[in-house]
Amino acid sequence: MEINQLINHILDGNAVLFLGAGFSREATNQLNMKMKDANGLSRELCRELDIPEDDDLSGVSDLYLGSKDERDYDVKAQKLITKLQQNFTCKQFALSQQIIAQQKWIRVYTTNYDDVLETAGEKVGRNYTPMLLSDTVERINCVESVVHMNGYIRNLDKNSLENEFKLCTRSYLIQNLKNSPVFGLFKKDLKEARAIVFIGTSLKYDLDIQQVLYAESDFRNKLIFIDRVADATDKTIVLEDNKKKLLGIVHHVGLDGFADQINNQKKHYFPDKYNFVLRNFERIDSRDYEHDPGSRMDTWRLFESGSLERGLVYSHADDDTYVVRRSIIKDIKTSLEKDEFTVQIIHSNLGNGKTCLIEYLMCFFSDKYDVYYFKQLYDDLEQELRVIEKRPGKKVLFIEDYNLYIKVLASIRYYCNSDWNIVVSCRTYINNNSIYKLCDALGKNIDEIEEYDINYFTSEEKKKIVASLQNVNQADFKDLNESKALKLLDSKCRNCWSNTVMFMFRSRLIGEKVERVFQNLRKNNSNMEVVMAAIVNNIVGMNLSYGQLLELIQIPQSSISCTRNQDVAELLSIRDGRIEIKSSVLSLYVVRKENLYVEIIRVMEKMVRNADILLDNDSEMVKRLLISISNISELFYKKLPYYSAEVSNEELHQEILRYFDDVSKVKYYEHNEFFWLQYAMACMAMQEYQYAENHFALAHDYEKKKSNESYQIKVQYGRFLLERAIYEKDERTPYSTLKKANMEWKTVLFNNEAQKFYVYKQMYLYPSYIEVYGGQFTEKEYNNTVKMLENMSMTIRKTAYTKHHLKEREQAIKHLEKAQKRLLKTVIKG
Repeated sequence: MEINQLINHILDGNAVLFLGAGFSREATNQLNMKMKDANGLSRELCRELDIPEDDDLSGVSDLYLGSKDERDYDVKAQKLITKLQQNFTCKQFALSQQIIAQQKWIRVYTTNYDDVLETAGEKVGRNYTPMLLSDTVERINCVESVVHMNGYIRNLDKNSLENEFKLCTRSYLIQNLKNSPVFGLFKKDLKEARAIVFIGTSLKYDLDIQQVLYAESDFRNKLIFIDRVADATDKTIVLEDNKKKLLGIVHHVGLDGFADQINNQKKHYFPDKYNFVLRNFERIDSRDYEHDPGSRMDTWRLFESGSLERGLVYSHADDDTYVVRRSIIKDIKTSLEKDEFTVQIIHSNLGNGKTCLIEYLMCFFSDKYDVYYFKQLYDDLEQELRVIEKRPGKKVLFIEDYNLYIKVLASIRYYCNSDWNIVVSCRTYINNNSIYKLCDALGKNIDEIEEYDINYFTSEEKKKIVASLQNVNQADFKDLNESKALKLLDSKCRNCWSNTVMFMFRSRLIGEKVERVFQNLRKNNSNMEVVMAAIVNNIVGMNLSYGQLLELIQIPQSSISCTRNQDVAELLSIRDGRIEIKSSVLSLYVVRKENLYVEIIRVMEKMVRNADILLDNDSEMVKRLLISISNISELFYKKLPYYSAEVSNEELHQEILRYFDDVSKVKYYEHNEFFWLQYAMACMAMQEYQYAENHFALAHDYEKKKSNESYQIKVQYGRFLLERAIYEKDERTPYSTLKKANMEWKTVLFNNEAQKFYVYKQMYLYPSYIEVYGGQFTEKEYNNTVKMLENMSMTIRKTAYTKHHLKEREQAIKHLEKAQKRLLKTVIKG
């Protein structure tokens, strides 16, 4: 970031300020001397004690004070307090310090004890309120605050000297900060700021805070160090500069030079609304890409590892050389041409081409429309939406994994008119429920939303896929005629992308490459854990940044070396602050190929236990997604063709149950009905019905305490009743059990639109249950069961208010008809 751009962000009020000892150096203290730093004070105390000078203020001050049991302790404590007040209370400040104090900052943080900024602020009408790490976030947010991380001189007395005042050169700042209420606010401020300005800081002394900054690689383009003017002969700054450049950008202009530039730029400054830089969204502009013909190797890498280059997508938007154009594109094109606000959902299972299609659509439409891609949520989302709203022409917004951004969509709703169009994507099993939340967020009826299932190739697409595979000389397809190639695609690739890629993974070369990569990874536990976390992040769909992943697994970025390994770079992509496995299918493949089940579960447990490190929304998301049975099934149980896992099902079952048992002690889960429901479902998957019954009881209990009826619990409890009875074949009151399950499901059908799909999916249990127990019904129970099945079919038809899930609805009715036929057979047999 250039310094003029930085100053614009400061003048806009979009910057966070962090002050070190160097900022205060030119101020005058109560002794009419230049303001000391912690090192200077430590050396002064050493001289008074007549010991060799030392920079360890913590040890020196302990020696100066002596033991609390000594008679003169109070006298020495007061003497030290007076000395501190004389050294760190500001009497006069420099003009440059006044100019810095005059600016409107998002917030100011400092490791300094002194009151230089507060005193300078009073002069120019900025009433800064000093805060400490022990203050509440609510109190800090109420005022224009300066957070003193090591203590504040005007608050100093005997009590604060012993507690909140940190007398140390290299303080225990990070530990104190992470354990304080301020830590979450500090991280949020750094994330939200468009610029982070450090003045007068030294990584050698008062910036242990670098550990926090180093974890967030996406801060680097906005983190600016303002340092003293560099002297070409001064070699002492070389190492310091190198450390700072790992974190951000260094400008050697000095405090006076920086303040002068702010003043000069301010005279001619006005907010530039038209060149506002977006960060929640990325504008996709066709002018940003030059034509790139690419090569067969580019297409091969896309098939093999998911390496997708937007420039190549744009260059081949009119052919199928790189990304194969899907048949739904013409339908989306027709929809966007309407003079109305449209919403389209693209959904598929993991690895079936959602991201490729989204990238293609953005490039394809960027020539004609104003296209935006949602990247990450910041506090200024509304401001960006207002900027986008004022731009002329039709707008198309793309949001991947929309289920994570329902609140974003709710905000977008109030800016939408006939010029706005939204295209979102999601995994199929998540979309089944999330579509209803999307409708509520956007104020749309479900029938107004267009859904596109791209799990399987159309006839038109199959020919294009075959041509593309032959174009890259894929061995199995290369010399086949079209008819035989299409048959191979049907039989071996099962007409979907994920299976086509898995078919390619049969290659010995690919298997050897993966094995070589993991041999390297296993030499370093930290590297291995990072890759495991990236796999979980990818398959579960958490969309966490690189820095967030490192926080969750508690590994400092400085200890990671895998990103510099060329083999690993074939699998991992690290850019723009994110680390990703390049292909979702590759993620699933390596979990099974390298038998990573136990290692993955250990990393998941670590991520759950450390989730509170993240900001509230991200923390809750991690804790919910990592115990979701749907996600656990995707990670460990999704069937992959041509590859079977070495780990036994029983062994994996026990590891998953152990995982649930271990994390059940996490405070968030202890009384959480969603957790106990997921735990019960995990037990059901392993036929551990006794444990499942206990966990359902807990889920029901916690649900009642919150006075919040969970229809999801009703769906799964009905399933549990019948499934257990079918498995154990010892139900003593079979009709009562059937009636109870039936009532649970009917309640859902009448009261919860989103859960109907899951009720439809349980209807297969009726025929199986009647096969086992139908012969035990009395005549009255038999007649009641006939009515029950007829009534359930009628209820399904009666509560079908939309065209949504039509196929599943019809299948459910067929299961009920099958159950009726089986019931009739029991009478004939009798």
